[in-house]
Amino acid sequence: MNYILLILIILDIFISLGLLIIKIGRIDYKKDKYNENDIFSPEVLIILPVKGKDFEMSYNLKSLKEQSYSNFRIIAVADDENDESLNILKEVGIEYIISDARCTHCSGKVRAIYSAIVRYRNFQYYVIADSDIRVERDWLEKIIRPLSKKDIGLSTTFPKFYPDGGFWSIFKMYWGMIGESMMESNITRFAWGGSLAFRSDLLEDEDLKEFSSSISDDISLLNICRRKGLKVAYVKDARVLIHSNDNFKIFLEWSNRQTALSISSSSRIFLFGMIYYILASFLIISVIAMTVLGHYLFLLLLIPVFYISYFNYRNAPVKSRLFIIHNFLLYFFYIYNLISGKLKKNITWRGKIYNLKSKV
Repeated sequence: MNYILLILIILDIFISLGLLIIKIGRIDYKKDKYNENDIFSPEVLIILPVKGKDFEMSYNLKSLKEQSYSNFRIIAVADDENDESLNILKEVGIEYIISDARCTHCSGKVRAIYSAIVRYRNFQYYVIADSDIRVERDWLEKIIRPLSKKDIGLSTTFPKFYPDGGFWSIFKMYWGMIGESMMESNITRFAWGGSLAFRSDLLEDEDLKEFSSSISDDISLLNICRRKGLKVAYVKDARVLIHSNDNFKIFLEWSNRQTALSISSSSRIFLFGMIYYILASFLIISVIAMTVLGHYLFLLLLIPVFYISYFNYRNAPVKSRLFIIHNFLLYFFYIYNLISGKLKKNITWRGKIYNLKSKV
């Protein structure tokens, strides 16, 4: 029994130290500078794919329209004239077009973006904005500025999910923070298609053809950016809010879809994710078990987990008294998401079914 306890102690110490090292190591303390004092105000086209009504959509669209940056135009792109979002677009005063480009295996969002780029090829700078984001007045100025550097291929940010509902909308707020922590480091940084800027020269003819056959716009753009040896800029100051009132069913479908798309872009996400979250879950379960048996010093091994939980709580837009419970559940829920995402062959997105084996 003593040997088993010793092995458990050593294993838990290594896992605990590993979690702490990974958390600290992910943070890129060197802040990028993008010539903030220089004048950079190119003409920008904001492409706004729409389908159906998002939660509090009119507030989101008004925030996009009321930017302090003056040299821009917004074009919304809908599937057809019967889309229920069009009435809101008309009320807010945002012009729209109907998606008309032909593409193979593409998602509705990719088709919408592709249609806008083909029709408005004269713009040198494009920004993709989802209709569920809410932005500050200087969002456009901040998200576009990194592109003044030629070695930057994509400029992106990441949302904070603002809970307007109960337990599961708060859980979504914490669930989304894994993406924010990945953005902090150049090693794990990715492109998020809800708020994404790029120059027109990123998508030359062959690249545009590749993009038009994709399910995921941001994964496709990221792959093109990496192939060209360009960097991805993470603009934390341009962070957006997504107001959410998700229940369990909506959150479950959303989180599984997001995970499945991520895994389809890279098999390493599944492998590294499973190793990380299984070890973290093992640590939590073993420490709780040993504490119940009277070995209270084991609680010290949960310091990294408590630190991560407090870090998330401190950065959350809404403070919840249940933040420890939410954050402890995350480790187990991520394992479920990873397994579910790995097994998925298709995803349902805005009412349409897409085959994940298609090019993304």
